[in-house]
Amino acid sequence: MPGFLTAVDHSLGQAEAQIRVSTFLDQVQNQYQDMVSSWSGEWEDNKLNFELIAMNMKVTGVLEVTEDAVLVGGKIPFAMMMFKGRMENTMREELRKLLV
Repeated sequence: MPGFLTAVDHSLGQAEAQIRVSTFLDQVQNQYQDMVSSWSGEWEDNKLNFELIAMNMKVTGVLEVTEDAVLVGGKIPFAMMMFKGRMENTMREELRKLLV
Protein backbone atom coordinates (compact mmCIF):
# COMPACT_ATOMS: atom_id res chain seq x y z
CA MET A 1 0.00 0.00 0.00
CA PRO A 2 1.27 3.48 -0.80
CA GLY A 3 1.86 5.93 1.99
CA PHE A 4 1.07 9.56 2.71
CA LEU A 5 2.73 12.07 5.02
CA THR A 6 1.93 15.63 6.04
CA ALA A 7 3.70 17.76 8.65
CA VAL A 8 2.78 21.20 9.96
CA ASP A 9 4.92 23.23 12.36
CA HIS A 10 3.36 25.17 15.25
CA SER A 11 4.42 27.15 18.30
CA LEU A 12 1.55 26.22 20.65
CA GLY A 13 3.23 23.52 22.67
CA GLN A 14 2.13 19.92 22.65
CA ALA A 15 -0.78 20.18 25.11
CA GLU A 16 -2.56 23.07 23.37
CA ALA A 17 -1.96 21.64 19.90
CA GLN A 18 -3.37 18.28 20.97
CA ILE A 19 -6.50 19.90 22.40
CA ARG A 20 -7.06 21.78 19.14
CA VAL A 21 -6.45 18.68 17.03
CA SER A 22 -8.89 16.61 19.12
CA THR A 23 -11.63 19.22 18.75
CA PHE A 24 -10.86 19.57 15.05
CA LEU A 25 -11.18 15.83 14.45
CA ASP A 26 -14.71 15.87 15.84
CA GLN A 27 -15.62 18.66 13.39
CA VAL A 28 -13.98 16.87 10.45
CA GLN A 29 -16.02 13.73 11.10
CA ASN A 30 -19.21 15.75 10.75
CA GLN A 31 -17.96 17.76 7.76
CA TYR A 32 -16.89 14.74 5.70
CA GLN A 33 -19.50 12.22 6.79
CA ASP A 34 -20.73 11.89 3.20
CA MET A 35 -17.28 10.60 2.11
CA VAL A 36 -16.15 8.81 5.29
CA SER A 37 -18.45 5.94 6.21
CA SER A 38 -16.62 4.94 9.39
CA TRP A 39 -13.86 6.37 11.54
CA SER A 40 -12.14 5.13 14.66
CA GLY A 41 -9.11 6.25 16.56
CA GLU A 42 -7.39 5.83 19.87
CA TRP A 43 -4.98 8.24 21.55
CA GLU A 44 -1.83 6.84 23.15
CA ASP A 45 -0.26 9.85 24.84
CA ASN A 46 0.42 12.23 21.93
CA LYS A 47 -0.24 9.76 19.09
CA LEU A 48 -3.59 8.99 17.55
CA ASN A 49 -3.77 5.66 15.74
CA PHE A 50 -6.68 5.87 13.34
CA GLU A 51 -8.56 3.92 10.73
CA LEU A 52 -11.24 5.15 8.40
CA ILE A 53 -13.26 3.94 5.47
CA ALA A 54 -13.48 6.51 2.67
CA MET A 55 -15.14 5.73 -0.64
CA ASN A 56 -15.39 2.11 0.55
CA MET A 57 -11.59 1.91 0.98
CA LYS A 58 -9.62 1.54 4.20
CA VAL A 59 -7.09 4.20 5.25
CA THR A 60 -4.89 3.67 8.32
CA GLY A 61 -2.45 6.02 9.95
CA VAL A 62 -0.95 7.83 12.88
CA LEU A 63 -1.34 11.47 13.84
CA GLU A 64 1.42 12.62 16.18
CA VAL A 65 1.42 15.90 18.09
CA THR A 66 4.87 17.06 19.17
CA GLU A 67 6.00 20.18 20.98
CA ASP A 68 6.43 22.04 17.68
CA ALA A 69 4.72 20.04 14.90
CA VAL A 70 1.79 17.83 13.95
CA LEU A 71 2.59 14.89 11.69
CA VAL A 72 0.03 12.74 9.91
CA GLY A 73 1.09 9.65 8.01
CA GLY A 74 -0.34 6.38 6.94
CA LYS A 75 -1.30 3.96 4.21
CA ILE A 76 -3.86 4.31 1.46
CA PRO A 77 -5.04 1.78 -1.14
CA PHE A 78 -3.56 2.00 -4.64
CA ALA A 79 -7.00 2.97 -5.92
CA MET A 80 -6.78 6.22 -3.91
CA MET A 81 -3.37 7.26 -5.30
CA MET A 82 -4.95 9.84 -7.61
CA PHE A 83 -6.28 11.62 -4.48
CA LYS A 84 -3.03 11.46 -2.49
CA GLY A 85 -1.74 14.94 -3.37
CA ARG A 86 -5.09 16.58 -2.80
CA MET A 87 -5.54 14.72 0.46
CA GLU A 88 -2.09 15.77 1.76
CA ASN A 89 -2.62 19.40 0.70
CA THR A 90 -6.06 19.56 2.33
CA MET A 91 -4.71 18.11 5.58
CA ARG A 92 -1.79 20.55 5.54
CA GLU A 93 -4.01 23.60 4.88
CA GLU A 94 -6.58 22.66 7.52
CA LEU A 95 -3.91 21.97 10.13
CA ARG A 96 -2.16 25.26 9.40
CA LYS A 97 -5.40 27.16 9.98
CA LEU A 98 -6.01 25.23 13.18
CA LEU A 99 -2.55 25.70 14.64
CA VAL A 100 -2.12 29.45 14.08
